[in-house]
Amino acid sequence: MEDKTLISSALEGNDDAFRMLHERYFTQVFRYAYSQTSDFHRAEELTQDIFVKVAKNLPRFKGKSSFRTWLFSIGYHAAIDERRKWKRKQNRAFFEERPSGEDSIFPSAEDEMMQVRLRQDVRAGLEKLPFHYRTVLHLRFLEELSIAETAKVMSKTPAAVKALQKRAMNLMKDVMGKEEDPDEA
Repeated sequence: MEDKTLISSALEGNDDAFRMLHERYFTQVFRYAYSQTSDFHRAEELTQDIFVKVAKNLPRFKGKSSFRTWLFSIGYHAAIDERRKWKRKQNRAFFEERPSGEDSIFPSAEDEMMQVRLRQDVRAGLEKLPFHYRTVLHLRFLEELSIAETAKVMSKTPAAVKALQKRAMNLMKDVMGKEEDPDEA
């Protein structure tokens, strides 16, 4: 069933239609929330907040963009709000690492450890980036949104997104380069 059909049905009071939208986009929204918080529990809460806002604001969806773009726009603003709240608390949680065997496609323990290390390095590099850089990289490369969709989500022009993405990529390269060889300073 298409998003438009589910939205119309949900607006008519069909809870199953909204549940289907939730199921369709939950993983993507959670992955985005996780990339912004770097904490499993905070990501769960942020994901829940995003879907509550989507449910509350669904009558305002006009279809000027795809539902997915609109959803990520709500997620983007919810992540900003969550970040502000978190900063006020000044209470950083440690990252919860997944068990090493989970989601591994490499047969050897050495390959698996290298993959875990790479994910940790990339995650650590992303955490060092400013919020907007981390967001643009997540939306463009993990969620595979187009430049235009990313621009709508972030309330920027496509040219601004391209420039932001280029600066984010350059900074990420610098950050990753420094992490790989900390003795060269």
